Amino acid sequence: MEGGYACRFGACALALVLSACVPEDAKVQFDLPTKGSLFIEGLDAQIPISGICSHKGVLLFYLDGQAKAESRCQDGKFSMDLSVGSLTKGPHQIQFRYITSNKVSQSDPRTEERLIFKQDARVAEPKELSFIGNNPVQTIEDKTELDPEALLKLSQDFQMNHFNYSFYNKGADRKIFIRGLENLVEESLSKGDHFSDLKLMVDDSLGRPVPSGDIQPLKTPENGMNFQDRYGRLAKDKSDFKKIAQAEALEMLRKIALLSQRNPRLIQGIHEDDFLANRKAATMLDREFFKSLCREARSIQPNFKFAVTVYCFPEPSADPARERKVFSSFLRSEIDYSKPTRQIHALFDYMSDEETAACVDEIAIYNQGAGASPGAMQAWKDSDLAASKECTSFAQSAFPDKKITHGVYLTAYATLSLEQRISNLEYALETGSKSLLFFYTPSKPYKSDVPFEEENNKIVADYLQKRLPVKFELAVE
Repeated sequence: MEGGYACRFGACALALVLSACVPEDAKVQFDLPTKGSLFIEGLDAQIPISGICSHKGVLLFYLDGQAKAESRCQDGKFSMDLSVGSLTKGPHQIQFRYITSNKVSQSDPRTEERLIFKQDARVAEPKELSFIGNNPVQTIEDKTELDPEALLKLSQDFQMNHFNYSFYNKGADRKIFIRGLENLVEESLSKGDHFSDLKLMVDDSLGRPVPSGDIQPLKTPENGMNFQDRYGRLAKDKSDFKKIAQAEALEMLRKIALLSQRNPRLIQGIHEDDFLANRKAATMLDREFFKSLCREARSIQPNFKFAVTVYCFPEPSADPARERKVFSSFLRSEIDYSKPTRQIHALFDYMSDEETAACVDEIAIYNQGAGASPGAMQAWKDSDLAASKECTSFAQSAFPDKKITHGVYLTAYATLSLEQRISNLEYALETGSKSLLFFYTPSKPYKSDVPFEEENNKIVADYLQKRLPVKFELAVE
């Protein structure tokens, strides 16, 4: 945190904005759109300031030593909308001064001026913002369908035009998954400009590969089939599931690439989740197979994009030998498995040949927090931020021609309280990444076991709109 009065959750109240910490003897409390540091987003930023005051006085706002605005204390409250104008990149000095009148007599007027907040604020780098999560759906004639208007509204509400297309149970809802894309392309072609600002990356795990533990023998073999995976797919031998996953991956990729061919601005490409996970042995960990997928997609749509998710680990590996085995088919150098960057290092070796490197357009980095386990994300601490900064810096250096995005978990996990989700967002803004990918999962129509999830989602949404005002087009290539 640079300068100012550092504020941590618990010390300040959470509303739709976060209260900044000020010295108690100032007798003034005011709200800022951050947690104790002031970032000015974009150009011509409008910053709402409001608060309470204990007695009559005037709150003055200074930018780089120049008075910019004032608000008088009335009925114990004050408010102002600051327009800071067009700024160059920081730092810029921000000051709030509170002047109270202590007139003793007409012959002895005195005023008391207190500096209550002083800080060098940075003009934030413009960031590309995108979402990943459940797409809004609706029920039509007892069929679940994508709701394109709701998707558009979500995009417009956040002034975002880059959305990762996914469904809650994408592994099982395959017909809904692809039918929603088909209908969206049809609507976009028929309504033209109505969809002109929306861009989608299709989030998937191509081929739905599963770990061996999710493949079980059938109690009663069926038509010569002896095994079944968790998606209900049948095979004679366990080894057959690699061919099944690869055939399905190729089929799904062709469908998505053909839709992209019909509307390349709308369907931009695919985002492969958990790219280097152990369960991807049948698909993505087979580098030759990945290259064949890339060749197939770009033979259909030459500008088809591939984005991949990898992880940043704030703690040393619990099983280095197992990780080394997962990456063994493409490793070219020794990896330090105690470092946060180990999976990014593995991706660097994976992309060591020219054809593979040319296939990957974007790399998304997620940090689940120290002590996390699958599906149990943790609140970041300063050590997690340090790990993510290291991972972001390493990725930017290793892949200078690739788009590097940092992921932010905002909803859908019972292990993250509302305050912790917003705290993680604030930390993510400090990673140095110019692109953020929000894991944001609207509840409806999916049920969640997390208490007050729908209410929390709305607060997070309101906070994002206030915290990240965006006045430029996003995700423009």
